[in-house]
Amino acid sequence: MKSRAFRSALAGMATVAGGLGAGVTSAQITDVTPLASGGEFELGDGDSKVIVDRSIVEGYRICVGEGAHSVPLKVTANLSDTIVAAGECEIFNAQFIRITPAGALEQDSVLIGRYERLKM
Repeated sequence: MKSRAFRSALAGMATVAGGLGAGVTSAQITDVTPLASGGEFELGDGDSKVIVDRSIVEGYRICVGEGAHSVPLKVTANLSDTIVAAGECEIFNAQFIRITPAGALEQDSVLIGRYERLKM
């Protein structure tokens, strides 16, 4: 499900930001602190980020940026893996969500996307 609002919001952002990760190790840019309400994420090649770690199941929409160098996103929600294609959004009902690029990114590039907690 492509969201027109999501595409518009990302239209001014570079989906792949060259040089952003230069000189920064994966451990430095990988965030393991859950961001429960939502926000944007950036993942470098091989990075993994926990974006939700809650005691209750809640709904989340995760959207992946699209561009010439985008790759899909692997979402692990409650131990079940799902691939979200570049430029697409998926909804997950989970209490734990970890994200990682599902393919190799070009050197010094990042995968950008957004996620938000849904009101139930």
